Amino acid sequence: MFRRLSATASALQVPHDVGLDKPDGQVRRSIMTGESNQGKRRQIGSGELGKSVGLSRLNVPTEKRAIARRLREVLSSALIIAASVLFCIYCNIFYIQTGSMEPELPIGTIVITCSLAEPEAGDIYAYRTGSVTVVHRIREITHDGCIFQGDANNVADPYTVGYDQLVGEVILSLKLPAPLVRAAAGL
Repeated sequence: MFRRLSATASALQVPHDVGLDKPDGQVRRSIMTGESNQGKRRQIGSGELGKSVGLSRLNVPTEKRAIARRLREVLSSALIIAASVLFCIYCNIFYIQTGSMEPELPIGTIVITCSLAEPEAGDIYAYRTGSVTVVHRIREITHDGCIFQGDANNVADPYTVGYDQLVGEVILSLKLPAPLVRAAAGL
C-alpha cells in the first residue's frame, strides 16, 4: 500500500493510490510521515513538499499543459502560414464581370481557383486569353486543349484553349457580394 521515497534525513511514505494533483493543479493530499509523527497526517504546501522531497517542482501536469498549449499555438501559427503561402502560390481570386455563367455564377460573384486540379468535362475553370481571364465551364477535352462554354451562352467559345492557358478550377464561389454589385451597377 505504501511506497518509500527517500528524502534528506528522514523517509516519507506516500500511498500508491494518492494523486498529488487536483484538476486545477494544486497539491491536495496529505502524506504519511515516518515514525517522528507517530502516523499522524499533516497537510503541506507545494513549496514545502518540494523542499522536503528534494523536487524543484511537483506540479508537472500544469507545466505539461502549458508546454502543450504553447506547442499548439506554434503549430497552428505554422499551419496558417503554410496554408497562406500555398494559397498565394496555387490559388487565384477573380471577380465575375459578365452574365455568361448565370445562374451558377451571377455578376459580382467572387471565385477562387486552384491550379492543382486536373481539368475534366463539366468543371468550371478560369483561363487566360491575351490579357483577359475568362471563367467558363469545360464542355469538352481534346488532345490540343479544352473547349469552353458559358452556361448562359448558346454556343461554345470559338477557340480551343491550350493546357498552358488554364489558370485553375473554381473551388469556391462567394455569391454574397453579387446583389450589392448588381444594385450599384444598376443591373
